[in-house]
Amino acid sequence: MEKINLKFEKFTAAGGKFSYTISLNKAGGFSFSSGFCKKHGIEEYPYVLLWYEKKAKAVGFSFLKEATKGAFKLSFTKSKTASVRPNSFIRAHEIKYQLFAGKYDPKRYKTEGGEEIFYIVLEKQK
Repeated sequence: MEKINLKFEKFTAAGGKFSYTISLNKAGGFSFSSGFCKKHGIEEYPYVLLWYEKKAKAVGFSFLKEATKGAFKLSFTKSKTASVRPNSFIRAHEIKYQLFAGKYDPKRYKTEGGEEIFYIVLEKQK
């Protein structure tokens, strides 16, 4: 029998949630799933800058290590999720969050300046 060197890792998170989503809730807040946060190391970025593309109804998120003008502070939970409730952003763009509340699969976009933005396109939920 051929001898090979394998490095198995024990899986101890039975029952864990590993979804990769960004959610808009019925109170107008955005939540970032534990899967999304883990994959992108969001716990190292306590601030989020929001973007909006009106025609497509797309909301963008860029994560920051330091506060900057217009950035919102993220809240983190013990279950490794993050959230933000950007009331001023929601009101400024007249987003009818009750109609769009739900889970979304985020996509990536790079601006011309090279900034990475994760975004979701809001759709009316059933």
